[in-house]
Amino acid sequence: MVRAAPGGDGGRPGPLGGVAALGAAGFCLSAGDYYAYEYFQLMGLRDSGGAVRASIYHYNTADEVDRLLAELDAVADRRGRMAR
Repeated sequence: MVRAAPGGDGGRPGPLGGVAALGAAGFCLSAGDYYAYEYFQLMGLRDSGGAVRASIYHYNTADEVDRLLAELDAVADRRGRMAR
């Protein structure tokens, strides 16, 4: 699990920036290739750091899931603005 320090994504590219931004919002995440090296290489994701995974399970509340989805939208909006 990766827990980022407060302060946003610091302009980091790829999934590590997403981990930092969501970590700053209080979420614990993991990032990497999840032992699927060949797939991530084939899809062109390996050099960017792989993918981010947030695990949701039966003990998470609906409010926690809604908060995660809202923060994902906010991160995507910020990153979209940076890319323009």
